[in-house]
Amino acid sequence: MRSMLNRLQKNVLYKIVTMRNYLSLTTEEKKALARTELIRINKLNGKTPTKEDFKAVNDTKITYGQIVYLYKKWNLAIKDAGLKSNKNRMPNSESITKREIVDAFIDAANREKKMPTFKEFKKHHDISLSPFLKIFGSWNLVKQYIYTKHREQLTFLPERITAKRNRRTKAEILAARKKQPQ
Repeated sequence: MRSMLNRLQKNVLYKIVTMRNYLSLTTEEKKALARTELIRINKLNGKTPTKEDFKAVNDTKITYGQIVYLYKKWNLAIKDAGLKSNKNRMPNSESITKREIVDAFIDAANREKKMPTFKEFKKHHDISLSPFLKIFGSWNLVKQYIYTKHREQLTFLPERITAKRNRRTKAEILAARKKQPQ
């Protein structure tokens, strides 16, 4: 128990010292540190590190958050390190057709017995939100499209989905009433 506590104290002390050293580095030195860590973890795992891979390694000299703060996006850091992006992680939105998206949505809706939220959809299919947004514009527009064009493929009776109406404001109603002859 004591040895475990000593290791924990040393680890915390190491992180404090490392943080002080990190803060004294210039932006270019921090980026160089990030590149070397990404390359090291790439060699360790034998593949381009994902966010989860990077966070799983405990002895990194820079954190995931610090890398994202420097580069704004994880894939920009990966590219700067000279590594190939992890294309097999998520299907590329260009490789997914509208028909595949519609079929996946209908499958998830039938399994859930209702029009699913995106979180419910993710339980059944590993497709990111990006293709839905690129093709339809929003998750609600996907639901509306399925309701109007593919309702017969659903094994349940969905609630009626309607587009939002542009309602008049109270001021517009009062102005219209004043214009009407009495």
